[in-house]
Amino acid sequence: MGRADLTESHAHLGQEFLTWLWFLAEQTQGPIALKEIQPFELTVLEPLLLEGQFGHTLQTALRGGDPDQSPEAALALAEGKRVQRLKARFVIDDLNWTAQIQGNTLDLVGLKMPVVKSGDFQSDVVMRLEALDRFWTFLQSLYEYFLAIRLTEKSWRRARKEMVEWVKRKNETKATVE
Repeated sequence: MGRADLTESHAHLGQEFLTWLWFLAEQTQGPIALKEIQPFELTVLEPLLLEGQFGHTLQTALRGGDPDQSPEAALALAEGKRVQRLKARFVIDDLNWTAQIQGNTLDLVGLKMPVVKSGDFQSDVVMRLEALDRFWTFLQSLYEYFLAIRLTEKSWRRARKEMVEWVKRKNETKATVE
């Protein structure tokens, strides 16, 4: 099995990871503390792209305001759509990274890193590369943490139950707004 086949056959894991990140961002007030991962803050930004496997509307693109809080987002989740592209701000030790991540490949399609200015070009380049490495290592650790949950039946059953309740609450909130 080639790399392309392997990526395609496991694309749902990346989409589930991004959906789980969104869930995590909304379930936690303040810094997120996960075992063996440095505490961080997470905010979902716009645009947010959700994709379904079937139905009349396969994709839902949300822009403007707080797309993760919109009634359309709640409806898309209730229809079983998963996050195909997520833009989020990660804050670690008061340093901000804004990343746009593609769900099916987990490619970073955009990354804004913390500003570094030492006054020396060579030092700035080294510091930026270190910031890139730090974020990439963090994101890998976060994905490995998710996989440990996802690939353990009991843990995934509990996480799915919590996520289903989250979607229900989002839709109840949507219904009271309408």
